[in-house]
Amino acid sequence: MYAVVLGMTVAIITVLIWTFGTLYWGSLYNPQAHLYRLTAVVVNRDGNGAIGQAVSSGLLALNSASSPHMTWSVVDGSAYPTQADVDEAVHYKLSTWLAIEVAENASQQLAAARAAGNASWDPTSVITATYVQARNQATIDGQVLAFFRPAITRIMAELNAQLAAEYLSANSGNAAAIAALAAAPQTIGAPVGLTYRNLAMYPTVANAATFVGLIYLCILAFNVTMAGGAIRDAFGLDLKLNARSQVLLRLGGPFLCYIILSLMWSLLELPFHLPFGGNFSHGAGFMVWWMFTLLGMAVLGYWTEGFYALVGAKWVAYSLLVIILTNVSGANLAVEAQNAFYKFSYAMPFYVTKNAYLNILFHVGYRAELAKSFGILVGWLILSLVTIPIWLRLERKRLIKAKAAGSPGPPAKKQDEEKASSAPHDVSHESSHDTSA
Repeated sequence: MYAVVLGMTVAIITVLIWTFGTLYWGSLYNPQAHLYRLTAVVVNRDGNGAIGQAVSSGLLALNSASSPHMTWSVVDGSAYPTQADVDEAVHYKLSTWLAIEVAENASQQLAAARAAGNASWDPTSVITATYVQARNQATIDGQVLAFFRPAITRIMAELNAQLAAEYLSANSGNAAAIAALAAAPQTIGAPVGLTYRNLAMYPTVANAATFVGLIYLCILAFNVTMAGGAIRDAFGLDLKLNARSQVLLRLGGPFLCYIILSLMWSLLELPFHLPFGGNFSHGAGFMVWWMFTLLGMAVLGYWTEGFYALVGAKWVAYSLLVIILTNVSGANLAVEAQNAFYKFSYAMPFYVTKNAYLNILFHVGYRAELAKSFGILVGWLILSLVTIPIWLRLERKRLIKAKAAGSPGPPAKKQDEEKASSAPHDVSHESSHDTSA
């Protein structure tokens, strides 16, 4: 019997590995094939200047390349009049993953710096790359910048070589121009450079709170479910209570636990200095964080409560694998950089809660995004509150049926013990009868 049960366990886990395990692995497989879904923009403030045209055409050419690339577009400076407008598009509107700015009149300014021998010329001020690492570190570092860096390096190398050759050719006999270059060698050697602007750095410790921590949050909620089940079994509460009281116990009891545990989990972030003041004041940011932690934990916890009612304590542990693997599929890489199948992740608790966390800590997106995240989580919560009573009704019928099936008559072992205990009494009775006779 032991071997049969163990074999069934292995078989069930094997099925989960090849279904929900492949779901998660698939979400991380070959993200380069979907890189084109990520958008990037070139803000050309140089107009028809050589620098602006070279950078714009070089990055636009990537759209037709066979190698992995983002989808590039070029706009003039009027689309984003100031750098603050660029920052808003990248940081709050989230309309683009990467914005490349070519400095205003960069070509003319370079020509003037060469002519004047301007030693203060800063090549890195010519091109600026703006991004938000906190939006999705895995996608920004592993895809966006990983494929942008070699492309822009090649473009700048070709451009610098072209600019130097053209200038030296045009001024080969101009001693004053050559002397000016000696005073400002950076205007001829590598006059066009690049500066990276990360508007929101993603500290390593944030990964514990915004990704891996969500898995732990689910496990904590699952522990509440299992503890509640053990207590009810010990006191036989599932059959002693009427249906209404049972529903109140199964919904209210865990929620009280979620309030306390979500607070403890949120307080854990304080000693590690997570920036709760990123979008609110520090105190308000913490309270909003706690609210979303409570909502996320309640949604995940009620999912496990529902599974417990449907399949019982014997099988509910497998639901934890299903919940975690389904949720983490969309919480690591950006959904835009995954197969279109994974768009379901937009509605999953891990993805929604993580986005809310990033908004609170790093102001990724407008505050209005928090309202959307709140609405999705509350929607899941309402669905659980509506469906769990149905699952509890089915569970109750199953328990009553099981009790009825096992109630008639004492077990055979108990009957044998009763017969054995009565045997000495029968012998003594016979002995006394013989003696009196």
